[in-house]
This record gives sequence, C-alpha cells and structure tokens, in this order.
Amino acid sequence: LVDSVLSRLGLNADATFMCEGIPHVPCPCSVRHVFSHCVDISGALKKSLVRSLAPFCKKAEERSRMAHLASKDGAKDFEKHVANHDGLLQILTAFPSCAPPLACLLDALPPLAPRLYSLTSAMCDDGERLSAALSVVEYAAKDGTSRRGVASTWLERVASASSSSSSPSGAIGVHLRKSAGFRPPVDVVGSSVIMVGPGTGVAPYRGFLKERKFALTSASADATRGDWMLFFGCRHPEEDYLYREEFEKHAADGTLTKLVTAFSRVDGQPKSYVQHRLKELGKDVNAALARGASIFVCGDGAGMAKDVRAAFADIMVTHGEMTGGEAEMALQKMVSDGRYVTEVWCDEAHDD
Repeated sequence: LVDSVLSRLGLNADATFMCEGIPHVPCPCSVRHVFSHCVDISGALKKSLVRSLAPFCKKAEERSRMAHLASKDGAKDFEKHVANHDGLLQILTAFPSCAPPLACLLDALPPLAPRLYSLTSAMCDDGERLSAALSVVEYAAKDGTSRRGVASTWLERVASASSSSSSPSGAIGVHLRKSAGFRPPVDVVGSSVIMVGPGTGVAPYRGFLKERKFALTSASADATRGDWMLFFGCRHPEEDYLYREEFEKHAADGTLTKLVTAFSRVDGQPKSYVQHRLKELGKDVNAALARGASIFVCGDGAGMAKDVRAAFADIMVTHGEMTGGEAEMALQKMVSDGRYVTEVWCDEAHDD
C-alpha cells in the first residue's frame, strides 16, 4: 500500500526531509518511514482531508467536484462516494489530477494510532513475560483490492521470523495502559464471575483463569468457591477456537464452573452467538447474578456488547421477575458498582 501511494504521488521513498512541529514525525525522516510508520493512509477519510486536497487538483472539474464533497451541500455525496471508501489511495485514484505536496499530506493526514491489545498472561504463571491475542486483519477494499491490517500484519511477520529463528529478533515497542476496572476480583476463589468474550475478546480471561487456578491450589478445603462461567464464541470449533485445550482443562478441573461455546459457521447448524447462549442458560445466569456475580464483557463494541447487555436484561425479566425498566436500572447499578465491566472496541473490517 505504501509503495502504491508513493508511486501515485511520484515521491522518492528514500528521500529524507526535515520536519519540525509535528510530534508524531521524527526529524530528519525518510519519505518511506513517514508513510509506513507515522501517518494513517488506510483509515476512513475525513472531510477535512478532502478539503485540504481539493486545491491541488490540476483539473478544474476535479477540483470543483472534490470541493463539493467536502462542503455542507455535498454531505450526501460524501457519505456515498467517500466516507465508506478505504484510505488515501482510493481518493487519489478517483481524482487523477490531484497532486498534493508532501507538506500538505503531513499536515492533513492523521497520525497512525497505537493499537491496543488485551494481555492474556498472568504474573503468577508467566512472570514478566507478556502475551496477547490478535487476529490478522484481511479485507477487500471498495475497489476490490486486497488489503491487510497495518499492525496485525506486521506483528504476524515479526512473530513468524522469530519462531523460525534460533535467536528470536524483532523488538516491538509497547506501552502498558492500566485497565479501568477490567481485572479479576480480589477474591478469585470465593467470588462469582460471568465472562463473555467472543473471538479475541476472550484474551484477558486466559489470565483471569490462570490467577484463579493458582489461588485454588492454595485454598483451604472448606473455602467458599464461587461460580465462574465463560461464554466464548467463534466461527468454527476446528478453525478459530482460541485456547481450547486450556479452557477445557479449566472446565475439567473446576477452575471454570461452566464453559459455554457458540459457533456461527458450522455446516448444518444454525448460527449461534454468545448472546443466544446466555439466554439459553438464563436460569443459571440469573442464579449467579442473584449470588452477586460480576459480569465482564470483552470484544466488539459496535454490535456484540449491545446484544449481550440486552440478553442480560432479558434474563432479568424472564428469570428475575423484573420489568424491563427495573432490569435496566439493575444493570446500570452494576455498572456503577463495578460489577458490569466492559473492554470493547469498534470491530470494523479494516480496524486492527
């Protein structure tokens, strides 16, 4: 993608330039580095970017059309022809005479955002070694061109190179961001927990369960043991069932009280998602909530998180003898009390 953008703009990838006043661009910097490491060229286009590019269209008709897309009057056309398209290259391809200088692009393009991944490790078992789960993003752009996620593809490449080498290399710059309440209860033995995490949303629960298993080994025989339920969903059990062996062992040895799975792409079976399985086991879920269970939801915030919350409300109405309003108030109180905790992200096709 970087090569295609540089070719379209006629820029020398190896050329270096001095740049001051843009915090996400080092000085000096090469053209290739700035497009591959500093600015976002694959994200959804904003009107401000289109507005900045319009004056650099050499053909008057293209200049006028691009300016229209960035105007209030062009809002509908922008939504139809630009907003749902994929990145800088497509707008440059649609307007062949547009030739913005590098300085304009550096000013108009947003910085490449950090990618946040949930850790799957626990210090009691992994020490200071950190691990994370991610999906390598692959998608088709609006013009049919195959695209791959920026960060996930790079991480896959680094991991593959390290695993095939006797001396792993490829340092990765990371920073840790403390989660706002998304951590296992202090009493991992006696507390009850309902964990919902389809896909890579299951990542943090691997660490949760390692901590519980470690605590259970030293717990007294008469210690009260809470219920721990994990609802995991994926497409197919033989394709993307993450940490299957570990979770099944946890279910067998009692670390997990219930391991509930939902598969959405199994031939001959109806699509099943975590919210469906929650309602199917509504009586057990409501009983756990009545005993003070905390809820953790991790994964897609655009659809799944809303559907899961609706499922919990439905369970409270069906099995808890509440009205819809009472169920919503109960859930909101759980949020306020730190008993309904979410770690969600927007799961768009080219977000990685």
